Amino acid sequence: MESFLTNILPTLRIISTIVAIIVLVSQGPQGEGLLQQLNETRIFASFRETQFFLAILTWGSIGFWEISNFLTSTLGGK
Repeated sequence: MESFLTNILPTLRIISTIVAIIVLVSQGPQGEGLLQQLNETRIFASFRETQFFLAILTWGSIGFWEISNFLTSTLGGK
């Protein structure tokens, strides 16, 4: 299990970073770009659900980054 985590964590960290960058950049300078586009697609039932989804993406990426840093340092990875 330890070698599996040591091998896969760097890849997952890169993916997490890319997702966070895409979400933050696509929101635009006032934070309305991606939010408005997602709301117009009607994927979510309400504007509040769209905001919640973006918050989960943003904070989830940050949380995963911190957890992966902790696991990497604990396992002695790079």
